[in-house]
Amino acid sequence: MEKITKDLTFKAENVDLDSRSFEAVITSDALDRDGEVLLPEGMDATDFNKNPIVFWNHNYDKPIGKAVKMVKDKNSWKAVTQLAKRPEDHVGEWLPDVALALIKQGVIKGVSVSFLPTDYRQPSKKDKSTFGEGVKRVFTKWKLLEYSVAPLQCNQDALVTAVGKGIVSAEMAKQFGYEAEAEPKPKAVETITIVQRKVKKRSLKDQVAIAIAKRKGQAYLD
Repeated sequence: MEKITKDLTFKAENVDLDSRSFEAVITSDALDRDGEVLLPEGMDATDFNKNPIVFWNHNYDKPIGKAVKMVKDKNSWKAVTQLAKRPEDHVGEWLPDVALALIKQGVIKGVSVSFLPTDYRQPSKKDKSTFGEGVKRVFTKWKLLEYSVAPLQCNQDALVTAVGKGIVSAEMAKQFGYEAEAEPKPKAVETITIVQRKVKKRSLKDQVAIAIAKRKGQAYLD
């Protein structure tokens, strides 16, 4: 069978800014929107563990970190992801920094696994009772190829705040479908400086100019 990807909404836990890591459920036995179930006990991570790279949205030229720990419980797999540090000579935006900031704020809440099915079954009566009548297929054995941070459920309100605080650039925000409005340029203020003339009486033209400038707060007299 061909490679398959499955999306999951997660709640990032134990986000550690010092170690640049976070914990999230990367897969569970919940029925997905395709009517399929991925059984956690059927996962084979042998090949993945040899090179546990974590990507940005399944974009294989954008690795952002690595899995440093994976733990299975009854209904899911949890993974601790450590995001890559910015190199000292790197210029410009560093994608792992952006990912960490957005995960910390709850802007990004999605992770997606890519896997190769090796065995599956049509749903039994017990499967329908356990997972729901909508179940169409149950993957019983599968090879984990990789998992990615996936901004599919991006919170737009939080993203606007992140852009406003300068955490995320407007250019990066475009990847989430957000177009930052250009800030209007401040109008140039013309400053008028009028020097008091050493004459007994100012001309009418000077008097009018001084009065207008003082009213606008644009003039001072030496």
